[in-house]
Amino acid sequence: MSAAALAARLADPSFRQVGGAAEFGALADSAPPAPCAFVLHLGDDAATKEPFTSGVQLVARMYGVILCVRNVRDAAGAAAAADLVAFRKLLFDRLVGWEPFDGAEPLHFARGRLLKFEAGVQWWQDDFLTSFYSSRPEAWT
Repeated sequence: MSAAALAARLADPSFRQVGGAAEFGALADSAPPAPCAFVLHLGDDAATKEPFTSGVQLVARMYGVILCVRNVRDAAGAAAAADLVAFRKLLFDRLVGWEPFDGAEPLHFARGRLLKFEAGVQWWQDDFLTSFYSSRPEAWT
Protein backbone atom coordinates (compact mmCIF):
# COMPACT_ATOMS: atom_id res chain seq x y z
CA MET A 1 0.00 0.00 0.00
CA SER A 2 1.53 3.23 -1.10
CA ALA A 3 1.33 6.66 0.44
CA ALA A 4 -0.88 7.63 -2.51
CA ALA A 5 -3.93 6.08 -0.82
CA LEU A 6 -3.37 8.28 2.24
CA ALA A 7 -2.93 11.33 0.02
CA ALA A 8 -6.21 10.49 -1.73
CA ARG A 9 -7.93 10.19 1.65
CA LEU A 10 -6.64 13.65 2.61
CA ALA A 11 -7.87 15.31 -0.58
CA ASP A 12 -9.98 18.23 0.55
CA PRO A 13 -10.88 21.61 -0.96
CA SER A 14 -9.18 23.25 2.05
CA PHE A 15 -5.79 22.21 0.66
CA ARG A 16 -4.37 23.87 -2.43
CA GLN A 17 -2.25 20.75 -3.02
CA VAL A 18 -2.04 17.22 -1.61
CA GLY A 19 0.78 15.09 -2.91
CA GLY A 20 3.52 12.61 -2.21
CA ALA A 21 7.30 12.54 -2.08
CA ALA A 22 7.76 13.63 -5.70
CA GLU A 23 5.59 16.71 -5.26
CA PHE A 24 7.28 17.54 -1.96
CA GLY A 25 10.72 17.20 -3.56
CA ALA A 26 9.71 19.48 -6.42
CA LEU A 27 9.23 22.34 -3.94
CA ALA A 28 12.97 22.52 -3.22
CA ASP A 29 13.42 26.22 -3.98
CA SER A 30 9.93 27.41 -4.76
CA ALA A 31 7.18 28.91 -2.65
CA PRO A 32 4.77 26.24 -1.42
CA PRO A 33 1.12 26.41 -2.49
CA ALA A 34 -0.01 26.76 1.13
CA PRO A 35 -2.01 25.29 2.63
CA CYS A 36 -0.75 21.95 1.39
CA ALA A 37 -0.02 18.42 2.60
CA PHE A 38 2.48 15.79 1.48
CA VAL A 39 2.34 12.11 2.46
CA LEU A 40 5.62 10.19 2.73
CA HIS A 41 6.24 6.51 3.43
CA LEU A 42 8.88 6.84 6.16
CA GLY A 43 9.78 3.17 6.48
CA ASP A 44 9.01 -0.31 7.71
CA ASP A 45 10.33 -2.09 10.79
CA ALA A 46 9.97 -5.82 11.43
CA ALA A 47 9.41 -7.12 14.93
CA THR A 48 12.31 -9.34 15.96
CA LYS A 49 11.30 -10.32 19.48
CA GLU A 50 10.39 -13.86 18.51
CA PRO A 51 12.43 -16.29 16.42
CA PHE A 52 11.44 -16.19 12.76
CA THR A 53 10.07 -19.72 12.51
CA SER A 54 6.55 -19.26 11.19
CA GLY A 55 7.57 -17.47 8.01
CA VAL A 56 5.36 -14.52 8.95
CA GLN A 57 6.59 -11.27 10.48
CA LEU A 58 4.84 -8.39 12.15
CA VAL A 59 5.74 -5.24 10.22
CA ALA A 60 5.28 -1.71 11.54
CA ARG A 61 4.87 0.94 8.84
CA MET A 62 5.21 4.67 9.46
CA TYR A 63 3.82 7.43 7.26
CA GLY A 64 4.64 11.10 7.65
CA VAL A 65 2.30 13.89 6.64
CA ILE A 66 3.99 17.23 6.14
CA LEU A 67 1.66 20.19 6.44
CA CYS A 68 2.52 23.65 5.21
CA VAL A 69 0.51 26.69 6.29
CA ARG A 70 1.14 30.34 5.54
CA ASN A 71 -0.21 33.26 7.44
CA VAL A 72 1.64 36.56 7.30
CA ARG A 73 -0.71 38.46 9.62
CA ASP A 74 1.95 38.37 12.34
CA ALA A 75 5.70 37.79 12.27
CA ALA A 76 5.71 35.68 15.44
CA GLY A 77 3.71 32.89 13.80
CA ALA A 78 0.67 32.81 16.09
CA ALA A 79 -1.72 33.16 13.14
CA ALA A 80 0.01 30.35 11.22
CA ALA A 81 -0.07 28.19 14.37
CA ALA A 82 -3.82 28.76 14.70
CA ASP A 83 -4.34 27.76 11.07
CA LEU A 84 -2.20 24.67 11.65
CA VAL A 85 -4.56 23.48 14.41
CA ALA A 86 -7.47 23.37 11.96
CA PHE A 87 -5.49 21.43 9.35
CA ARG A 88 -4.17 18.97 11.93
CA LYS A 89 -7.75 18.34 13.05
CA LEU A 90 -8.73 17.54 9.47
CA LEU A 91 -5.71 15.24 9.21
CA PHE A 92 -6.54 13.38 12.42
CA ASP A 93 -10.24 13.10 11.52
CA ARG A 94 -9.34 11.48 8.18
CA LEU A 95 -6.48 9.19 9.25
CA VAL A 96 -6.67 8.11 12.90
CA GLY A 97 -8.58 4.84 13.12
CA TRP A 98 -8.62 4.29 9.35
CA GLU A 99 -7.37 0.93 8.02
CA PRO A 100 -5.10 1.88 5.10
CA PHE A 101 -5.21 -1.55 3.43
CA ASP A 102 -6.56 -5.08 3.98
CA GLY A 103 -4.85 -6.76 6.91
CA ALA A 104 -3.50 -3.53 8.40
CA GLU A 105 -4.24 -2.29 11.87
CA PRO A 106 -5.98 1.11 12.01
CA LEU A 107 -3.61 4.07 11.80
CA HIS A 108 -2.71 5.77 15.04
CA PHE A 109 -0.83 8.95 15.80
CA ALA A 110 2.84 8.40 16.62
CA ARG A 111 4.38 11.90 16.89
CA GLY A 112 4.28 15.45 15.61
CA ARG A 113 6.94 18.12 15.31
CA LEU A 114 7.80 21.49 13.87
CA LEU A 115 10.10 21.21 10.86
CA LYS A 116 10.57 24.87 10.05
CA PHE A 117 9.06 28.33 10.44
CA GLU A 118 10.22 31.07 8.13
CA ALA A 119 8.66 34.21 6.64
CA GLY A 120 5.17 33.35 7.86
CA VAL A 121 5.33 29.79 6.48
CA GLN A 122 5.13 26.94 8.98
CA TRP A 123 6.14 23.36 8.10
CA TRP A 124 4.85 20.67 10.46
CA GLN A 125 5.09 16.87 10.30
CA ASP A 126 2.72 14.38 11.91
CA ASP A 127 3.60 10.69 11.78
CA PHE A 128 1.11 7.83 11.77
CA LEU A 129 1.76 4.15 12.39
CA THR A 130 0.09 0.92 11.33
CA SER A 131 1.16 -2.71 11.53
CA PHE A 132 0.43 -5.86 9.58
CA TYR A 133 1.61 -9.44 9.24
CA SER A 134 3.45 -10.46 6.10
CA SER A 135 5.68 -13.22 4.83
CA ARG A 136 7.09 -11.43 1.77
CA PRO A 137 8.75 -8.01 1.52
CA GLU A 138 7.37 -7.58 -1.99
CA ALA A 139 3.88 -7.56 -0.46
CA TRP A 140 4.81 -4.54 1.65
CA THR A 141 4.36 -1.98 -1.12
